[in-house]
Amino acid sequence: MLTFSVRVAMPGLAASNCSGNMQLPLFDRVYGPTIKLHVRLALMTLPLTIATAVSYAMYFVLRYVLIHVGIDPMLALDTQPGGGLAIVAVCIVMTGGFLFGALLGFFANPLVCRYVLRWDNAKIRRVFFEQQIPDEWRKVPQA
Repeated sequence: MLTFSVRVAMPGLAASNCSGNMQLPLFDRVYGPTIKLHVRLALMTLPLTIATAVSYAMYFVLRYVLIHVGIDPMLALDTQPGGGLAIVAVCIVMTGGFLFGALLGFFANPLVCRYVLRWDNAKIRRVFFEQQIPDEWRKVPQA
């Protein structure tokens, strides 16, 4: 859970303090330890699959770029001219690609629930945006 405190000052208005608690959507409740294992696995499969596929594709893109820049990707990068920069670029691009794929997968989950599982919009809003988890997903139903 994130806790925040902000001091807001606007011209012509008195300064005010804002504070409160904010939860990251889905991570704490949907993918947390209180949810049944098969539900967590089902919700995490699509983001991890898309993230892995994007990372796999980024490997071929990086290899193509390295070859055209004049760096042999089959040799150790640190022994080649410009290899240090290539190492940094590979790390940044692969990490960014994986995170982009995971984020894309998290946004794809509500779409799958809508069009494959035929959930109505109200249920999708409750589960994914308002974090009202169905009792059948919980290990121990809440009272």
